[in-house]
Amino acid sequence: LIKICQDIGKKIYFEGTGLKKTLGIASDLDLLPQSKNLLTDPKQLDNTASEDTVVVVTGCQGEPLAALARICRGEHKQLSLNADDTVIFSSRIIPGSEKSVFHLMSLCSLTGAKAYTVKDNPNIHVSGHACEDDIKALIDSLEPKTFIPVHGTFSHLKANELAAQKLGVPEENTVFVHDGDVITHSPGGGINISDEVETRWQFIDSYSKQVLEKQVLKSRLKIGELGACVFSGVYSAADESWLTNCSIKIIGLKEPNSDHWFQSCEKSALKSVKTSIQEKRGDIEYINEQLRISLRQQLYKFFRKKIVVITSVHII
Repeated sequence: LIKICQDIGKKIYFEGTGLKKTLGIASDLDLLPQSKNLLTDPKQLDNTASEDTVVVVTGCQGEPLAALARICRGEHKQLSLNADDTVIFSSRIIPGSEKSVFHLMSLCSLTGAKAYTVKDNPNIHVSGHACEDDIKALIDSLEPKTFIPVHGTFSHLKANELAAQKLGVPEENTVFVHDGDVITHSPGGGINISDEVETRWQFIDSYSKQVLEKQVLKSRLKIGELGACVFSGVYSAADESWLTNCSIKIIGLKEPNSDHWFQSCEKSALKSVKTSIQEKRGDIEYINEQLRISLRQQLYKFFRKKIVVITSVHII
């Protein structure tokens, strides 16, 4: 890209954490072409006409914090899109990123900029993954004693392993591994899978840093989708009535305009507690569970959702 811009008389600037890191490594290794056309400071863009500038940015898969997304949203400090700009999405859309990428394209259109993809020209896309010859060149250069292929489908990993063996890495010094495999490496270079440890997804709470169990996370998602109802009340067994007004708090849902739903739930709760006490007088957990089920059925009539219900009833 730097050479092409030099040949056609355009300036080029790279923006994005990953890109700048790669350029820094290339510069340290003296692999970065020396060119007056390469801009290294965003302030230099102020003195260059936009039609004479090529800006290479990260984020063509729609990553929300990448440079391209921030530019399209008008949140980037140095760069912005204009109606006469052209945006080239140089990669194919990774499955699962369609919504994010199409949203970026829509934002481009909103500014008047033109967006081009592989659908407009299949030659736009160039793979960033190493081909077989690249991998062979790496192995030939490093001359490794052992070789463990990682990242890719089984067919890709197996092809990498075979490529290493063809270039002189002994078969006993290459191994195909799965997540959790424990590898033993001998002084002579031999490797083998000696054990296996359990691997699974773990969800960490951002505040407490504690591991969240799957059920806890499911409950959190359920409340977010369906809303919640918190019921509390003090019941007099002697009078068979509530000592004070019940508290029914709806969270995450808009309450109906009429108070009928509240009165209906209060009545249903009273009937449930009376029946439960007759069945299992001293079992407060049973009484609260039956109340929860009763309230959930009653709330469904008004909200048409299976709301998460939390109850706290005290018997006096």
